[in-house]
Amino acid sequence: MDRVWKLSETLSMDRVWKLSETLSMDRVWKLSETLSMDRVWELSETLSMNRVSDSDINFQRDGIYRNSEFVRTI
Repeated sequence: MDRVWKLSETLSMDRVWKLSETLSMDRVWKLSETLSMDRVWELSETLSMNRVSDSDINFQRDGIYRNSEFVRTI
């Protein structure tokens, strides 16, 4: 997963987002659980917030929500 994160830093964020749209949201969520929460939050801030909120995973300052249900704090 460190390699995946390094890849995301090397690629343009548009390409990273297209990759996340290609993967199932379950796979994207598993990736977010493997990365440290700091890194996940940095990634979510880099993506446009519209795109993030369109998915079933929503990053908020007080925590992460999935399908509008609270999942965990950041």
